[in-house]
Amino acid sequence: VGRCRQMCSGNDHNIVLTYDGNVYSWGSNCGGQLGLGHYNDVHKPTLVEALPRGSISHIGTGGDISLACTKSGDIYIWPCETPSVLGENVSLPQKFPFRSNIKIQAIACGYNFAILQTHHGLVYSFGKAFAEGQLGHGAPPRAQPLPKLIQCLKDAGEKIDAISAGFKHVL
Repeated sequence: VGRCRQMCSGNDHNIVLTYDGNVYSWGSNCGGQLGLGHYNDVHKPTLVEALPRGSISHIGTGGDISLACTKSGDIYIWPCETPSVLGENVSLPQKFPFRSNIKIQAIACGYNFAILQTHHGLVYSFGKAFAEGQLGHGAPPRAQPLPKLIQCLKDAGEKIDAISAGFKHVL
């Protein structure tokens, strides 16, 4: 595997980013959340070959989704039963439609939703919406299929330095 730079855990799976920019996954794979192109559980770290080799800079996972961001800003996602995001259940990472001119600094995931922090301190969210309002776009909570700027954080005039997400909450 090599030296680990970042590790994230979802419901029943894990992903790790190495210093050489590769992603490995293992654990439960009932819905393809390992990104390996099959649905068999894997008991040791296995290279996610569908991602661009050596070019991943950030990862995130939560619930049954995983994300990876490349050094050039492309985002890849591989969901498990997340029709609100891509409209399909895929077992291989898919390039996510997001503006390439926005450089992502961090990714955090909760239960089938994600938040993205930019280098400019802005925060975007997308995915399933729950009554708790963790996407940050006001009431009533609605699923957000594409990343949407959390406007109230921008309006506060503060640059966000770090993000974190739990099961159904965001910090």
